[in-house]
Amino acid sequence: YVKPFAIYSAGNCVINPNLYTVVQTPANQNEMEMPIGVVSKKYKLIQHYEVFDVAVNAIRDIGIDTELVEAKLTITEFGERMALGFLFPEDESYSFNIDENGDDMRLRLQCFNSVEGSARFMAFLELYRLVCSNGLMVGIAKLDFRKRHCIGWEIDDIGEVLSVGLSVITEEVELYRDWQQKELVLESIRQWVDGPLKDKWGVKLAARTFHIIRTGMDAKFAKPFEKGWPSEKTMEPTRKVPGTPQEAHNAFDISQVLS
Repeated sequence: YVKPFAIYSAGNCVINPNLYTVVQTPANQNEMEMPIGVVSKKYKLIQHYEVFDVAVNAIRDIGIDTELVEAKLTITEFGERMALGFLFPEDESYSFNIDENGDDMRLRLQCFNSVEGSARFMAFLELYRLVCSNGLMVGIAKLDFRKRHCIGWEIDDIGEVLSVGLSVITEEVELYRDWQQKELVLESIRQWVDGPLKDKWGVKLAARTFHIIRTGMDAKFAKPFEKGWPSEKTMEPTRKVPGTPQEAHNAFDISQVLS
């Protein structure tokens, strides 16, 4: 909660009428109130539990069974800042199967909140992919919602993130499926690498990209002064690129190489 910002001076309580103190309430009778920040009179306190409740209700409102949603909450020591994530279950409309090994993209809603003014409220709706067992993740944000904690906006606006974002996600998933059906031949890839990609990214990055497309491995020049097109360069493999196939066969595979 918030209360007037004050200090004790010469035995008197002096209050600043333009500022408030944000106070953490005790969790039990053995704890005491803890001041965690100072904010202006225009500041609007949005409690973390409000963010959670509104997000859960918004998920239910679009017909998602919350029992199937994976939630993760991270919070600072005194509750100043919170990161909240909801990973949606697999669904035909807004999840995307990448291969037969269970690799997929799933919808994730992320919310970030502070109660002491150190950061604005943020919500992101994204397609999320775990690209390797070590925990490397790729997120493609499709809606970015940011608001300062000021009087005049409502936390219920988070529903906008879902209602607007889901239509975008659905279109994106259909686009990815279309890309998966577009098989590419090596010669067309070679022409693209030696032409538009080289002109945009340069010879070195184009050559590395071509090597990743063909092998799933990043690489460096084996002969730094070798002449020729990017696709003709002699490359020395360096490491496996997480999330890329051993050999790219379609437009979606190419998109993952570029990401």
